[in-house]
Amino acid sequence: MDPSKHAAQFIRDLTHDLSTDLAPRAAEASKRSARTRVHRLRSRVYFILQCSVSAGVSWWVAQHLWNHKMPYLAPVAAIVCLGLTFGQRWRRVLEVTVGVATGVFIGSAFAHYFGSGPWQIIVVAAAGMVLASLLGGGALISTQAAVQGTIVVTLVGHAETGFDRWLDALVGAVIALIAATITPASPIDAPRDIARRIARSMADVLRAAVVAHRDGDLDAAAQALYAARESEADLASFATATNEGMAVVRHSPLRRRRRGSVEEIAAIAAPIDRAVRNIRVLVRRISTAIWRHDPVSDEVLATVEDLAEVIDRMAELDEDERLSEWRARLAELGDRTSALHMSSLSSAVLIAQLRSIIVDLLEVTGLTYEQARDRLTAYEDE
Repeated sequence: MDPSKHAAQFIRDLTHDLSTDLAPRAAEASKRSARTRVHRLRSRVYFILQCSVSAGVSWWVAQHLWNHKMPYLAPVAAIVCLGLTFGQRWRRVLEVTVGVATGVFIGSAFAHYFGSGPWQIIVVAAAGMVLASLLGGGALISTQAAVQGTIVVTLVGHAETGFDRWLDALVGAVIALIAATITPASPIDAPRDIARRIARSMADVLRAAVVAHRDGDLDAAAQALYAARESEADLASFATATNEGMAVVRHSPLRRRRRGSVEEIAAIAAPIDRAVRNIRVLVRRISTAIWRHDPVSDEVLATVEDLAEVIDRMAELDEDERLSEWRARLAELGDRTSALHMSSLSSAVLIAQLRSIIVDLLEVTGLTYEQARDRLTAYEDE
C-alpha cells in the first residue's frame, strides 16, 4: 500500500476511535454538569426567595414609612447583608452601615463644597477607604465607603439626602436581620440532607468499584474513583451547612428547640469526612488491583458490598430514628474482616481500609474513636 494512503487510513482510524471513545464520555460529563447545575439551583431556591423578598420589603418600608422617593440603597443593603452565612450577618450589617455612613458623609461634603467630577470621585473614593481603614474596618467597610461616596458625588450631587441614604441602608440591614431570624427549618435540615446525599453517593461508589473488579473493567473503576473524588464538593457544602445550622439555632429564638438535632449532626462531621476519604483509598486500591491483575477474594468484595448496603440503610433514617441502631451491624462487619483471607497485597489493603471505614462509621453512630477502635481489636490481637 502507498505509504501516504496508509498514513491517511491510520489517521482516519485513529479519529474514529477517538470520536467513538470520547463521545460517550462527553455525554456523561454533560449529564453530570447538568445535574450539578440543577442541584445547585435547588439548593439556592430559598436563598434567592429570601433575598428578593427582603429587597422588596426594604424598598416598601423606606418608601412608604420614611417617605423616601428613591430608596435604592435599602434593597441593596438587604441583599448584601444576606449574602453570607447566618453567623456572619450581624457583623456584615455593622460593616455595611458603618461603610455607608462613612461614604455618605465624605461624598456629601465633597458634593456640597466641590461639586462632582473626575477628581472629586478620586478624592472621595480614596478618602472613604482611608477613613474606613483608620476606623479599623475590613474590606467590606472600605468598599462600601468608596462605593457610597462615589454614588453620592456622581448621582446625588447635594448633601441634603445623605442622611436619608444612610437610613435607607439601615432599613435594608434591619429587614435582612429579621429575615435571617425567622429563617425556616430548611437551613437546619440542610446538613442532614447533604449527609444523606454523601452516604448514598459513597454506597454507589463502593458497589460500582466491586462490579468493576469482577468485570476487570479499568475504565469503570476509574469512573468510580472519579465519583468518589467529586464528593469533596459535598463535604465542603456539608461543613458550610453545619456551621450555618449551628448559627441559626444559636441566634434565632424560633429555632432553638432544634438545637439538639443540629448539634447531633454537627458532631458526626469529622467521622463522615474521614469515612469518605478512606472510601476513596479503598476504591483507588480496587482500581490498582485491576491494573495489576491482583486477585481479590469474593469474600472481601462481598464485604464491601454489604458495607455499601449498611451505608445506604443508614442514609434512609429519619431524624427521629437513631444511627446507633446500626452499631451492631457495623460491628458484625468489623468482626467478619478478622476472618477474611489475605490472598494478595490488594486484599490486605482492602481489609485494612474496610476496618478503618467501619471505625469511622461507628463514630457516626455516637461512639468515641477509642470505643470504636476497641470494638475492632480482635483482628489486631490475633
